Amino acid sequence: MLKVKSQNTILGDMTAIRNFGMQYYQSHYFWPVPDDEYQEFVHFMHRAYIGLIIDLSDNAFDLALIEYKLVSEMFEGVFHYNYLTEFSKSNNIDLEVGIESKSYRCPDWKKFSSFYSKQVFPFGRVKRYVRRIAKNIVFNKHLPVWKIIKGFFTSSTVVGIGSFDILKKEYVVNNNIYCDHRDWPDLISFDANVAKNNRAANWSKEVVNKVIKPFLKEMKGHKSMFVHDVDFVVIENAWINRVKDLSSIYSDLISTKNKPKVLLVTEMAKFHSRMITMAYQREGCRVLGFHHGNDIGLTVYETGHNVGRAHCKEIVVPTQGIAYQFRKIYSQGLIEKRVKTKYISTNSSLYKNLATTNGCRVKRIKRIMLMGTPANPNRYIHEQGQFFYIKVDLEFRIMNDLIKNGFEVVYKAHPDRLQEIEGLFESQVDEYNTEPFEKVWDSVDAYVFTDTASTTFGFSLATNKDIFLFNNATDERNPYLDSLLKKRVNLIPMFLDGKNRMQYSAMDMSESINNPIIDLDKGFQEEVFC
Repeated sequence: MLKVKSQNTILGDMTAIRNFGMQYYQSHYFWPVPDDEYQEFVHFMHRAYIGLIIDLSDNAFDLALIEYKLVSEMFEGVFHYNYLTEFSKSNNIDLEVGIESKSYRCPDWKKFSSFYSKQVFPFGRVKRYVRRIAKNIVFNKHLPVWKIIKGFFTSSTVVGIGSFDILKKEYVVNNNIYCDHRDWPDLISFDANVAKNNRAANWSKEVVNKVIKPFLKEMKGHKSMFVHDVDFVVIENAWINRVKDLSSIYSDLISTKNKPKVLLVTEMAKFHSRMITMAYQREGCRVLGFHHGNDIGLTVYETGHNVGRAHCKEIVVPTQGIAYQFRKIYSQGLIEKRVKTKYISTNSSLYKNLATTNGCRVKRIKRIMLMGTPANPNRYIHEQGQFFYIKVDLEFRIMNDLIKNGFEVVYKAHPDRLQEIEGLFESQVDEYNTEPFEKVWDSVDAYVFTDTASTTFGFSLATNKDIFLFNNATDERNPYLDSLLKKRVNLIPMFLDGKNRMQYSAMDMSESINNPIIDLDKGFQEEVFC
């Protein structure tokens, strides 16, 4: 717990920072949850959950692994904000908050309980059918017209759910596949069969008795401010009802007749994708989950990988190099060993094409793109300081130091999180850019990153641009790729101080940008992108 001096107010989310302004936020900078305490608690949660699920029976294991995402998506935030709330109460500090953090501060356990039974999709059956026809025409245009028409009248052996992103498109086109692109609700049909309901009840009972109850008991026993005054009875009852609903849907999916031979899944971390993936692959359907793009095997995202991908037996990645690195750093995980995860490469041309048209490297850097990070209330654990309260302050100081040193600054806002930072940075920089990185990467001389978690980081490594990374020595990296990274990327040291604030030297930053690596080594590109 950080010490309190003359702190009267804590700005608890981006609404509060926008309302009070950057000057107040920076002059009253204070977040009371120390990084080491948070890291210890989060790892404690994940170890406890994995330890409880790993020896369950097959179907109960599937259900518990589907729900594992809750530990990261829900419980990390709820317990983190509980610490913040309890700290504020005990020290008579005003906690200023808004809408962004509400789901963590005031979780709706009734909504949580009915999550699966009240799933809402924005389109009805008729509109989904029209969407299906349109998608199957547009997304199968690599095939002759007669094959597309044939697909409307015969059952396809390959079905796809989720977006038709670059990686999935490459897989479908390269393998000359007709894919029936469907919305996920079309794969679920509820059936009140008594036998299936009985087995669903048995599976959910195993999860309740062997996972939910002991897991919450362990959390309650942690005796820290993360769990102080938390009503675990409410959470337990809500979670039990939730798992019962999940078990019924999963049982229905298991019994679905005429499953395709192959299912292609993007956004595989989403709950509906996890449900369908686990049930289909349990019944022998080949399910391919497509890599999101933010992990190239450099930084070890063990917990994120376990939560978001490890439930899928076959994971499709862009290149053989990434597949090799994933096997090396993730294959010994307990979940991967049980699921028997494999990695498949599409031999993507994305990075190769970029490397051949990778822009001109300038002799003197003038225009720099600072990569913005998401400003949501999630506090990620894989790279120190990946949290809005720390990052917004860091990015604001970096952009001001760059401008003071005579550089033009383009702030590349994260396209999915524009609302949170609206009004904070626009007037501070030469350009505030909200376009996809793929469209604007060649508009600047160099890039500045404060972490490696962004999808744009891997993309930028395939270019010929100078890259500057604010580097925290405590982050866990793949040692071999890290050695190659140092030959390609200019590293600017930074560290998290005892007040939860990132520190760096503006002089070191200026020196690095004015004297970048002379010869950009291609080793990283050759190892990862080929």
